Amino acid sequence: MTGLDPKSAQNIMETLRELCKENGLTVIAVMPLELAERYATRLWVLNNGIIKHDVTGRRLTSQERAGLL
Repeated sequence: MTGLDPKSAQNIMETLRELCKENGLTVIAVMPLELAERYATRLWVLNNGIIKHDVTGRRLTSQERAGLL
C-alpha cells in the first residue's frame, strides 16, 4: 500500500477481505507488516524467498519480528 493515504489503503484492504469471503482465497504481498497483521487471517512472512514464519490468527511476536531485521 506504499504511496497511498491511510484511508485509501484501508478501503483496498477491506475490499480484498470481502473478495476473500466471496471467493475463499486472496493472496497479496503487502507492506507495512502492521497492515497485513490487521487484515490477514494467515501470514506467510518471507525472507529471501523462504517462508520464515507461517502465522494464523495472530500477530507476530516480538521475537519473530526481531528475526526479520
